[in-house]
Order: sequence, then C-alpha cells, then structure tokens
Amino acid sequence: MEIESSVAFIDIHILSNEIETVVSINGDCYWIDDSGARVASVQLGESINKDDLIYAEAGAELRFSRGMIRGGNRGRTHSFVDQESLQPPPGQEEVTRLVEKLRMLGPSADENLAQEYQLQTTYDQVYAADYAMNNLEPLVARSLPEHTSRQLDAICLFSIGASMCVAFSEVSSSRLIETITRLGQPVKPHLVDRRTLETLFSKVYGA
Repeated sequence: MEIESSVAFIDIHILSNEIETVVSINGDCYWIDDSGARVASVQLGESINKDDLIYAEAGAELRFSRGMIRGGNRGRTHSFVDQESLQPPPGQEEVTRLVEKLRMLGPSADENLAQEYQLQTTYDQVYAADYAMNNLEPLVARSLPEHTSRQLDAICLFSIGASMCVAFSEVSSSRLIETITRLGQPVKPHLVDRRTLETLFSKVYGA
C-alpha cells in the first residue's frame, strides 16, 4: 500500500551523530520507501538512521531518543537527514523562476496556501510549536536580520538541502515571495501560532 502525502505534510528532522532509538509508539507508524510504499511497522528499540522515512498515521505519536514525531489530523511523513546531506543554495535563476511562478498563480496561490497551512486544533498548535522549538538553529535564524524577520513576521528555523524551513504565523504568497527574495533560496513554510513565533524571536534576537 502506498502512502498519500504532500509537501505540506512532510516534516524534516536533522539527526545528530548520536544513534536515535525508538522509545515509545502510540498508534500506527510505518517505515516507508521513496515511493511511499509501506515496508514494515516501526518497532520499539529500532534505530532511526539518515535517509529513513517514517509515516505516522493520523493521531499517532512516536518518541525517539531526542525527539518525537506525530501524525497530526491527516497523517504525516517524516524524513530524517544529517548535516552532511545538506546541499549549497540554488542559483539565482531557480529562485527567480520560483518567485515568478508564485506571482503568476495570483489569488489562487493564497487560497491553496490557506487550505494547506492550518492549525485547526490545540493539538496542531502544540505539535507545530514543538517542531519549531526542537529544530530551531539560532545561527541559521540570523540569516535574516531582526528588523527584516519581524517585518516579514517570519523566522528561519534550519536549512535543508537547497531550501530554508521558515516559521510563519500566517502563510501567504506575498510573504513567501518576499522571504524567498531576501534569502535567495526556496522556502519550506512551517505554520505556528503567534505566541510561538514571539517566543522564537526572543530565543534568537533576545527580548
């Protein structure tokens, strides 16, 4: 069976050099391959390694040595990478094409973004906040100066591959375009509530 997933519901986790071990599972979680096909159920005591993919069914929660993953309301795919997997940013041409595509979509882009990025329940808010706090890299966050970050109402969490994962309190095409332009690289949005965003600002830039 293949797992249906979209970019909006794929969470990326950066592994340290330490071995990550599954310590608890509540609900159904599966190892999946690159095509999204289930390989096997995740078991207690198994190790999580670089390039592993785990799918957590809706409502599921899995804890490992230094963190946790959740399935949310619709199920989520979780990808595990290490720092050595990160690639340099793309060229300016690719960034320009991405910005032009967002502009061409016009109002429909905001409609799609509003549907994809929602915090419908307290559970969603808590999970989104935990993910942002656990993956925040202060040095990377300062890729944007404080004035710019607050102006955009966005803060960089970490870089992954050619993209930057950025926390927003509201995801819109105009904010994405401006953030992509300022960073010079594609952006993977991560929606958080206003209180969490302010906490992130304080952690990076001070009160």
